[in-house]
Amino acid sequence: MEIDKQIEIQDIKKVWLVWTCTDLTEGRGSQYVLYACETEATAMRLAKGKYVMGSNCPISESFAIKIKNSWYAQCRIEQPSSDDKIKQDKINASRIAVSRAKELGLTDEDIKLIIRGEA
Repeated sequence: MEIDKQIEIQDIKKVWLVWTCTDLTEGRGSQYVLYACETEATAMRLAKGKYVMGSNCPISESFAIKIKNSWYAQCRIEQPSSDDKIKQDKINASRIAVSRAKELGLTDEDIKLIIRGEA
């Protein structure tokens, strides 16, 4: 996948972030954005009862940017577990193998037959 390093921001607007926690029992978990809302009233409505022990979520003011006609706001990027890293290595190796097979002239159907063990 080619990543476009030249990004044009088309617009910027104020948003309200509704925060929650990975541990809704004691609140000791990590905080993350549950919703990004265009209005404070929407954030207040969506925050009701969705935080630790049924309390209201905290709300903070932030901004969103528009790139290629889609809006983006603050979020947390999940880090891979050690199992995820192993699985991702297998996914990457499989994609490389399929790409090489296609370069050698195999069709998608040929590759499926090989993977299923029917070739």
